[in-house]
Amino acid sequence: MRNSYLTHTKKFALLSREFDDIYGDYLSFSQKIGVGKSTVHNWARGEGNNINIKSRIKIQNIFDIEYTIWIDDFYNEKNFINSISSYKKEKGIREDDRKELDKNMLGLLNSTVLDESELLNHLKDEKKIFLKDIELRDKTSQFIFNLAKLLKSKGQIKKALNILKTLQCRDDAFVYKYHNNIEHLKAILYSHDKIKEWDKAINTLRVLYSASNYYHQEVEIITLMASNYKRKALYNSKKELQYSKDIDTEMLGCAFSLYKDAYKLKDKSKRYYDAVNIAYLYKIIDSIEPKHSSSKDIQELYKEFAKECSIDEKNWWEVSSNAEFLMLLGKIDLAISKINDFLDFTNSNLKFEIETTLRQLDIYLHFIDDKGAKRFRDYLKESWKGIR
Repeated sequence: MRNSYLTHTKKFALLSREFDDIYGDYLSFSQKIGVGKSTVHNWARGEGNNINIKSRIKIQNIFDIEYTIWIDDFYNEKNFINSISSYKKEKGIREDDRKELDKNMLGLLNSTVLDESELLNHLKDEKKIFLKDIELRDKTSQFIFNLAKLLKSKGQIKKALNILKTLQCRDDAFVYKYHNNIEHLKAILYSHDKIKEWDKAINTLRVLYSASNYYHQEVEIITLMASNYKRKALYNSKKELQYSKDIDTEMLGCAFSLYKDAYKLKDKSKRYYDAVNIAYLYKIIDSIEPKHSSSKDIQELYKEFAKECSIDEKNWWEVSSNAEFLMLLGKIDLAISKINDFLDFTNSNLKFEIETTLRQLDIYLHFIDDKGAKRFRDYLKESWKGIR
């Protein structure tokens, strides 16, 4: 008869024994995660009710392990512990190597587009984009890569993806040397709302995460993986938002964990995106598991965010993230005033930025009946109509 998988409680029992210096005792550990001491005592013996998503996330953070240990299936204790040891060892290597940058690759990914006038001429005649054998066969691979980047920036996502696939059919030094950069851009395109190929994006990102000479993009990869896991959890196979009862909580936990990892790794001034996504997921997880409220966690996260991040009042993403945080804390009037102050003094074309924020708010309101958030969303929508 085949052995059964280790349950969450069995895994916790192993963690408490293997890392007893971190665990301490069930009394102190119960205080750390906000769960009853008798419950933790039972978990440490591998007994009791299965561990919910909120507690698993807190346990993961305390023991500094990968969230997938809760998702992956293990038949025996040895494989489980070996998996954790391997993860911790690899994480240590990444910590040492993260600052080792490949300047040429990093420069290419962030470079200005070469021959921009020629690229723009291609965009004017859309048919040329698909005449790849005729129009692009005499172009360099770097030109084609830059063309894909420009198409992406113009919102022509499917065309950009087609161009990259054309590029990868080439057999030349550029394609081999910048393979990871090309795959990274492909993952970004797969993740886009016009494509929604989340599984392909995740698979590509997993390979990139362990790729050599690509440590300098690790944080961006983690954040992008988090957003794809979040979408997979919240949407069904038809790419429509789920009902709360149908949300894949394991997938949602994985997204939450990855946003947390990215938040820790990023420069303090760049944490706003991950911070506000963590706050949104706290709220959505509360709607699924309402027993232990996360309101204090959101408050603590915002205190840390506000202390460490000096908001650039001219940057939509930073201003809107701050306003969304305030909204989630119930400070609706203050959130609206932050948006109002920004819109009063901007002349920028913010179509993409505001539509992205509205989409985030619509997703949140699909799962949470939050009248204050609805007022905030409606205000932003009406204000946006007034300045278009």
